[in-house]
Amino acid sequence: MTQAGGVNQGGLTPGSSRSGLDPVPYAVLLVALLISGAAAAYVGWATRAKDQVRFTEQVNHAHATVRRRIDLYVSMLRASAGLFAVNGDVDRAAFAEYTRQIDIRGNYPGLQGIGFALRVPPADADPVRARLAREWGRVVPLWPDRPATAERLTVLYLEPQDPRNLTAIGFDLASEATRRTAVDRARDTGEPVATGHVRLVSEAPGSAQRGFLILVPIYRGGAVPPTVPERRGALAGVVFSPLRADGTA
Repeated sequence: MTQAGGVNQGGLTPGSSRSGLDPVPYAVLLVALLISGAAAAYVGWATRAKDQVRFTEQVNHAHATVRRRIDLYVSMLRASAGLFAVNGDVDRAAFAEYTRQIDIRGNYPGLQGIGFALRVPPADADPVRARLAREWGRVVPLWPDRPATAERLTVLYLEPQDPRNLTAIGFDLASEATRRTAVDRARDTGEPVATGHVRLVSEAPGSAQRGFLILVPIYRGGAVPPTVPERRGALAGVVFSPLRADGTA
């Protein structure tokens, strides 16, 4: 039985809670917070995804740029190997003029130079010393010291003739394991090969600057022999380019 004034026996008006507070605003607030949290999470995810896409694009662009540049270097070295294949023995003056014509520093940014290293059997060490002295007008040692029975791969030329490159003349590429491994692989495959990281001998004494070399083999007669044993016997030398690790020439 209800009392006058429309108040029920429980003392609550219709639509009210026992606490006297309406639950609807709280429900709306909770939903709003959930939506805001979800929106913030989505924006964060979308931002990270966008950043990841941008980073991947930058990496791919850098990789493609490096790949194009290396392909350019390899094409130039193949052409330089062809110079020796066509002309046989190329002297210092002819090599210097060739490198001047192709403009290494202008057309091949990043290369420190282009060189030629001659395969020197043990019995030919003295004739090569005489050749270096004749072409350079001074005594050029074959270095580092190796056993008299060791076969060498002696740097005869490295252009352009700046102070850094001149220090490499007479150096034996076969004297150091990383270079020797790359030379052997290039010789056996007939293909261009890059060394692992090495300390460039054309750096100033005491410099920690590191880099790598790209090598292209040259065979007597010009053509690449069909078998590995024939390639090993016919190797005349390599043309090579040193690149500094920081990409500067």
